[in-house]
Amino acid sequence: QEGPGPGGKAPGSRKNTPADKERPSSKQQKEKDTKGKKGKKDPEPEPEPEPESKPEPIVDDDEWVDAEEFTGNPLDFCQNSIVRVPCFIKDTDFTMYVQVDTTVVEAKLSCNPIKDPKAPIVSRPRIPASGRYHLAFLQVPVGKKEVKKITLRNISSNEAADVQMAPFDHAGIFTVVNARRSIQPRDGTHTLTVQFAPQWEGRFEADMVLRCEMGPVTVHLSGQGISPCMMLDPAITELDMQDTYMNEPVEHTLVMRNTSPFELPFKCLLQDLNVANLAGTLPFSVHPQHGVVPPGEAQELVVTFRADHEPVFGVKNMFTEFLRIQVPNQKEDLLVKLVARCWERGMYLVGAVENPALPDPYMVSSSRNFVKRRNKKADNDDNHVSVVINFDDEVECGGKASKTIQIGNVMSGGLTAAGDFAIEALSKEKLDLGWVISTGDGKGLTMAVPAGERKDLVIEFNPPELPSPIALANFGLGEWYEVTTKLTLKGGGQPIKAKETKGSDPQVGPTGLYGNTVVNLTARCFLRGLQD
Repeated sequence: QEGPGPGGKAPGSRKNTPADKERPSSKQQKEKDTKGKKGKKDPEPEPEPEPESKPEPIVDDDEWVDAEEFTGNPLDFCQNSIVRVPCFIKDTDFTMYVQVDTTVVEAKLSCNPIKDPKAPIVSRPRIPASGRYHLAFLQVPVGKKEVKKITLRNISSNEAADVQMAPFDHAGIFTVVNARRSIQPRDGTHTLTVQFAPQWEGRFEADMVLRCEMGPVTVHLSGQGISPCMMLDPAITELDMQDTYMNEPVEHTLVMRNTSPFELPFKCLLQDLNVANLAGTLPFSVHPQHGVVPPGEAQELVVTFRADHEPVFGVKNMFTEFLRIQVPNQKEDLLVKLVARCWERGMYLVGAVENPALPDPYMVSSSRNFVKRRNKKADNDDNHVSVVINFDDEVECGGKASKTIQIGNVMSGGLTAAGDFAIEALSKEKLDLGWVISTGDGKGLTMAVPAGERKDLVIEFNPPELPSPIALANFGLGEWYEVTTKLTLKGGGQPIKAKETKGSDPQVGPTGLYGNTVVNLTARCFLRGLQD
């Protein structure tokens, strides 16, 4: 260190000036500060300005839109959305739809006012699960409408906000149904009413972009259009009402179940009836015909069949009608085919052809006998009827084909009794051609049929590998082969209101009140021609 200079003063020292005498010492300043604290508090000194630097970006986390909380899965928004664009061709009725796949990304939000005029605005991604700026409609039935409201707030101190809105991507799906108004400053608010009306099933998303002089606000809209779901339990397309006597009703219960999260109305229609009652009434009826099913609940439908005559003997679809259950906005109606049969006598046959006309012109003359209906003989009161059985599949030489029909006995509220049937044996000529007829158990040509049951009758056609020399199969042509036998139906139950005999009460014998039913049974199968 340097020593004191001339006059005993250190280098750089200077004389005390009058201003220095007036300036208090550090000890005096400390005592003065202590006294000042007891009195009025002096304002804190302003900090010295730091070197000028670029301001940090401001991210404003305040919510300017009051939207409902979203509790769904955020990953649902990272998916593809499909838009169908209709394209119309001039002067034609043809409409073509172009499918456009678009990628759905996270919604973004920009908002004002700016706290620092020098700070830039940052558009910060918003995660949908955070509940900010997202309006979820969840599930809405197709064809229905759901309305939600959001509130816009203007926190500017002196500037009104004139809100403008960009059009939606999905026209007509999301709509703002009320008019937009100017929002006054200083926490002025305006409520927007947003409507979601899905026109088809699927998930819909759109950004509602609201713009004003202070910046844009984006609200992500989402919703799912779901179709009403009314289903039958169990799911069936055909209901067989089984067999009954004339004028005796039979009922069956269908169960509908509403699996949608909302109530569904329904309406039942009966259409396409093939045969009406002779009295002009309808053989099928359903109750109730309309109603409302709560969500997750079931509704029973009682279908009733009552006919007053037997139109064609032996056919399965004797009476048919379609039950159509209409549910608003459901993709497809529930359609159930109703099938039932009405018999004059207890013993019956199921499996005959309703229209026995043959496509082969060489067999037209022989087929004329097949269109006969009931023809009662006066001597023994037996009932004679002719039926035709067609094989479902064609057969080739050396092949095998079979057809099964059923013989049944009606279970009635009236007199019931066991019945049986007998088959006439086939000739050796028919057996050599490959025809075989037997009962379902294969034990003979007769079988008992208890009331309310059915038994099988099996007809087989097994043509030899080498047909006869005059057969058309030798020339590569196909032809129909047929066999005719006699089937006798005996006994069985009787209807409640039996036909009374003259002078006495009706007597039910071993063969029933009306006697036996003699069926001239003809089975037909198509044999394909030989191929080189």
